[in-house]
Amino acid sequence: MLYRQPMTLIAIRCTLFGVFIVTGIVRMGLSIAAPGRIGDTLPQLLLVGLSGALVVMLFTELARRFPPPLSDNRLRQVAYAILLVSSVNLIIKGLI
Repeated sequence: MLYRQPMTLIAIRCTLFGVFIVTGIVRMGLSIAAPGRIGDTLPQLLLVGLSGALVVMLFTELARRFPPPLSDNRLRQVAYAILLVSSVNLIIKGLI
C-alpha cells in the first residue's frame, strides 16, 4: 500500500524499515517471554537477530553500490512479491 501513496521513495523505505524493526523486536520479545522458554532460547535469538541485521546491512550496502538492473516499477513488483510470500508463509505457519 505504501507504494501507491504520494510519498517519496526514501520515506517509503524508511517506513518499511521501521515497521520491520518493530515487528522483529516484538516477535523476538514474544519468543523470549513464551511460557516455559524464558531464558532458554535467548542466546540463539540474539545470535539469529544479530546475524540477520548484519546480512541486511551488507546487502543494503551492496544494493546501494551496485543497483540491480531493474526499472523502479519492476523492483517494486519484486519487493511486493517477496513481502506477499513471506506474509503467506507466516499465516500458514500460524494456522498449522
